[in-house]
Amino acid sequence: MQGNVPLHLAASTGSLRKCICIAKADPSLGNERNKEGESPLFSAAILGRTEIFLCLRSICKNELHSSYFRKNGGETILHCAIKRNCWDLAYQLLLLNHSKKKKLLLPNSGLATSVDEKLATFVDEKGNTPLHFLADKPSAFKRNVCDKGKKADEENPESSNVSPKSGHEGEECNCIKCVLIPKESVGN
Repeated sequence: MQGNVPLHLAASTGSLRKCICIAKADPSLGNERNKEGESPLFSAAILGRTEIFLCLRSICKNELHSSYFRKNGGETILHCAIKRNCWDLAYQLLLLNHSKKKKLLLPNSGLATSVDEKLATFVDEKGNTPLHFLADKPSAFKRNVCDKGKKADEENPESSNVSPKSGHEGEECNCIKCVLIPKESVGN
């Protein structure tokens, strides 16, 4: 990829020691963006290098601009972590949502906001939040098919043509048949 600085390369190759040396020498390199608009932290994240991402974020935190977590096209680190099944990193990013207290100035807005608190709600150029990508990955969720759902299918072979709650008589249920949320119903 063109436009990479040495910190991009160290993060991409997975060399934690090199990342630490480079970042400590010049923490502002955490903001450098390549031709794709990726910061070195972003490069580490999209390759699933959670330890390197967290280390770089810790070393560079006082120098980071609000754009380090986003690339051209609007995808955030969280979008990419979910798309690439990097569940540990996605979880760590969400934990940062709750612990981040430092305010960063958003470019061209004059508004200070906590970037990590908004990370889960940012949309890409197609209007998708990270939740949209997560919703498209059924393997990310524990499947829970209840007895009521099985009975509905066994007792009524036509139940596939009926509303998911049929056969459950309005009872609260968390089975896969009862909890179906179409992508369109999730807010942008």
